[in-house]
Amino acid sequence: MSFDPRTEAEERENLRDVTWEELEEHSSEANAWLAVYGRVYDVSKFMDDHPGGADPLWQMAGQDATSEWDAVGHKEGAARLMEKMIVGKLVGKRPQRRTATKPTSQPTPVVPMEQGQSFPLTMAVVVMFSLFLAYYLFF
Repeated sequence: MSFDPRTEAEERENLRDVTWEELEEHSSEANAWLAVYGRVYDVSKFMDDHPGGADPLWQMAGQDATSEWDAVGHKEGAARLMEKMIVGKLVGKRPQRRTATKPTSQPTPVVPMEQGQSFPLTMAVVVMFSLFLAYYLFF
């Protein structure tokens, strides 16, 4: 079970409100904020010291990283360290993401064969079978 970093932060009464939009603005390596359990942390100066390397922090910058926090199983020491980086509490509704539609290749429509169009296919199968049979019987 992972340690919830909110414990001491909840005792502070003067945490400022941070909107989702503001959190998303802090998504670069030089200016990286992330949210864990509704609290926002500035991890910019911790990138080089993070035991898992800077990549996990950088990848989650500007986002809610609660599930990643839990997946790693951070202990109480990590939560206490995060307390020094707290910016505020996350407020408001998470904005709905507009997903960019990537162009996809359209499936080739299946066109039913007209009468007589199957002749080349049938001939190809007959020829292949004949060659196989001739090879098997004569070689």
